[in-house]
Amino acid sequence: MQSQDFLDSILKKKWLSSNTVRDGLIACMTRTLARYAAEKPLSDLGLQEQAGSADAQRRDRIIYDTVLKASRNAFDHMKIDDEYPNKEQLGEVRSIMEQALGFAELDRRDPSLSAEYRAVADALFDKLE
Repeated sequence: MQSQDFLDSILKKKWLSSNTVRDGLIACMTRTLARYAAEKPLSDLGLQEQAGSADAQRRDRIIYDTVLKASRNAFDHMKIDDEYPNKEQLGEVRSIMEQALGFAELDRRDPSLSAEYRAVADALFDKLE
Protein backbone atom coordinates (compact mmCIF):
# COMPACT_ATOMS: atom_id res chain seq x y z
CA MET A 1 0.00 0.00 0.00
CA GLN A 2 1.46 3.35 -1.03
CA SER A 3 0.25 5.19 2.06
CA GLN A 4 2.00 2.72 4.33
CA ASP A 5 5.30 2.99 2.44
CA PHE A 6 5.15 6.79 2.59
CA LEU A 7 4.36 6.78 6.31
CA ASP A 8 7.16 4.31 7.02
CA SER A 9 9.66 6.51 5.18
CA ILE A 10 8.74 9.78 6.87
CA LEU A 11 8.35 8.37 10.38
CA LYS A 12 12.03 7.36 10.25
CA LYS A 13 13.05 11.01 10.07
CA LYS A 14 13.92 13.04 13.14
CA TRP A 15 12.05 16.19 12.07
CA LEU A 16 9.34 16.89 9.53
CA SER A 17 8.21 20.04 7.73
CA SER A 18 4.61 21.12 8.02
CA ASN A 19 4.00 20.07 4.41
CA THR A 20 5.33 16.58 5.14
CA VAL A 21 3.13 16.32 8.23
CA ARG A 22 0.14 17.47 6.15
CA ASP A 23 0.88 14.82 3.52
CA GLY A 24 1.52 12.23 6.23
CA LEU A 25 -1.80 13.00 7.85
CA ILE A 26 -3.56 12.51 4.52
CA ALA A 27 -1.73 9.19 4.05
CA CYS A 28 -2.53 8.09 7.59
CA MET A 29 -6.24 8.85 7.23
CA THR A 30 -6.32 7.16 3.83
CA ARG A 31 -4.64 4.04 5.20
CA THR A 32 -6.96 3.92 8.20
CA LEU A 33 -10.13 4.28 6.15
CA ALA A 34 -8.90 1.75 3.57
CA ARG A 35 -8.23 -0.77 6.31
CA TYR A 36 -11.68 -0.15 7.75
CA ALA A 37 -13.34 -0.41 4.33
CA ALA A 38 -11.63 -3.73 3.65
CA GLU A 39 -13.82 -5.29 6.33
CA LYS A 40 -16.77 -2.98 6.96
CA PRO A 41 -18.82 -0.46 5.00
CA LEU A 42 -17.68 3.15 5.15
CA SER A 43 -21.31 4.12 5.58
CA ASP A 44 -20.85 2.96 9.19
CA LEU A 45 -18.72 6.09 9.63
CA GLY A 46 -21.21 8.34 7.88
CA LEU A 47 -19.31 8.35 4.60
CA GLN A 48 -20.97 7.74 1.27
CA GLU A 49 -20.19 4.34 -0.24
CA GLN A 50 -18.91 5.51 -3.61
CA ALA A 51 -16.80 2.48 -4.30
CA GLY A 52 -19.53 -0.12 -4.00
CA SER A 53 -18.06 -3.52 -4.70
CA ALA A 54 -15.09 -2.07 -6.56
CA ASP A 55 -11.75 -3.78 -6.40
CA ALA A 56 -9.46 -2.78 -3.53
CA GLN A 57 -7.19 -0.58 -5.65
CA ARG A 58 -10.10 1.46 -7.01
CA ARG A 59 -11.69 1.64 -3.56
CA ASP A 60 -8.43 2.91 -2.06
CA ARG A 61 -8.16 5.56 -4.78
CA ILE A 62 -11.69 6.76 -4.03
CA ILE A 63 -10.85 6.88 -0.32
CA TYR A 64 -7.69 8.89 -1.06
CA ASP A 65 -9.69 11.35 -3.17
CA THR A 66 -12.25 11.69 -0.34
CA VAL A 67 -9.52 12.39 2.23
CA LEU A 68 -7.83 14.88 -0.10
CA LYS A 69 -11.14 16.68 -0.59
CA ALA A 70 -11.64 16.82 3.19
CA SER A 71 -8.16 18.36 3.50
CA ARG A 72 -8.90 21.01 0.87
CA ASN A 73 -12.23 21.78 2.51
CA ALA A 74 -10.57 22.16 5.91
CA PHE A 75 -7.96 24.59 4.59
CA ASP A 76 -10.66 26.51 2.72
CA HIS A 77 -12.84 26.63 5.84
CA MET A 78 -9.96 28.11 7.81
CA LYS A 79 -9.14 30.48 4.94
CA ILE A 80 -5.47 29.52 4.95
CA ASP A 81 -3.09 28.26 2.29
CA ASP A 82 -2.15 24.60 2.53
CA GLU A 83 1.51 25.43 1.90
CA TYR A 84 3.51 25.54 5.12
CA PRO A 85 0.73 25.80 7.70
CA ASN A 86 1.90 26.14 11.30
CA LYS A 87 1.40 23.45 13.94
CA GLU A 88 -1.72 25.07 15.37
CA GLN A 89 -3.31 25.37 11.94
CA LEU A 90 -2.47 21.75 11.14
CA GLY A 91 -4.06 20.67 14.41
CA GLU A 92 -7.26 22.47 13.48
CA VAL A 93 -7.17 20.98 9.97
CA ARG A 94 -6.75 17.54 11.50
CA SER A 95 -9.75 18.10 13.75
CA ILE A 96 -11.95 19.30 10.87
CA MET A 97 -10.89 16.38 8.70
CA GLU A 98 -11.50 13.84 11.45
CA GLN A 99 -14.99 15.22 11.93
CA ALA A 100 -15.73 15.21 8.19
CA LEU A 101 -14.39 11.68 7.73
CA GLY A 102 -16.21 10.03 10.64
CA PHE A 103 -13.29 9.40 12.95
CA ALA A 104 -15.46 9.91 16.06
CA GLU A 105 -17.58 7.00 14.87
CA LEU A 106 -14.41 5.03 14.11
CA ASP A 107 -13.46 5.44 17.80
CA ARG A 108 -16.70 3.70 18.71
CA ARG A 109 -16.79 1.02 16.01
CA ASP A 110 -13.12 0.01 15.87
CA PRO A 111 -11.21 1.33 18.90
CA SER A 112 -7.99 -0.52 18.07
CA LEU A 113 -7.82 0.86 14.52
CA SER A 114 -8.65 4.31 15.86
CA ALA A 115 -5.89 4.05 18.48
CA GLU A 116 -3.43 2.97 15.79
CA TYR A 117 -4.43 5.97 13.66
CA ARG A 118 -4.03 8.37 16.58
CA ALA A 119 -0.62 6.98 17.48
CA VAL A 120 0.70 7.53 13.96
CA ALA A 121 -0.95 10.96 13.57
CA ASP A 122 0.42 12.05 16.96
CA ALA A 123 3.89 10.79 16.00
CA LEU A 124 3.74 12.94 12.86
CA PHE A 125 2.87 16.04 14.91
CA ASP A 126 5.62 15.25 17.43
CA LYS A 127 8.18 15.44 14.60
CA LEU A 128 6.98 18.79 13.30
CA GLU A 129 9.82 21.34 13.30
